[in-house]
Amino acid sequence: SISLWMNNIGAGTYTLVSKQENSGDYRGYNFYIDGTGATAFIAFTLVHDIGPSRWIQVIGTTDLIGIGWSNLVVTYDGSSNASGVKFYINGALETSSVIVDTLGSDTTLSSTDFNIGSRDGAGLDIEAQLTQTSIFDSALSAANVLAIYNNGRPGDLTSLSPTSWWKMGEEAFCPDYTASPNVWEIPD
Repeated sequence: SISLWMNNIGAGTYTLVSKQENSGDYRGYNFYIDGTGATAFIAFTLVHDIGPSRWIQVIGTTDLIGIGWSNLVVTYDGSSNASGVKFYINGALETSSVIVDTLGSDTTLSSTDFNIGSRDGAGLDIEAQLTQTSIFDSALSAANVLAIYNNGRPGDLTSLSPTSWWKMGEEAFCPDYTASPNVWEIPD
């Protein structure tokens, strides 16, 4: 599972979090914004090889343009099926469309570096603001996702045991953080 807070979501296609090759087989995973024209949708791919079509691609249905600071979460249950991918926006389960569901039992392991805001450090660079990016080694439950959203006030994730967690300057996201971790205010 991957969770993050994002602002200034614009049209276009760009990476949020990725461990996916930027060429060749495109092996690995990519949590990204997929947009054309004046739209932007949450999306996720899990790829063994694009060429012979052994991959999963799922895209949300809510246009994210102009929604301000939002908590975006993707979970994947490891089933090798697109039905194992779920999106959440601000704690609510997102409706999604399966675009490709042909992964089968092929591996998606990639030696590519982990990236926030870029795919393999060279492609689909982000065009928005990110904070509170966290990675989990299991599929979060709907209750876990709602706890992360915390009524629009991101809090301490340690009870959920993230594998990794990058706060990325909560002072920029939350001017009142110095008062208490429970006094989060999302700027207008």
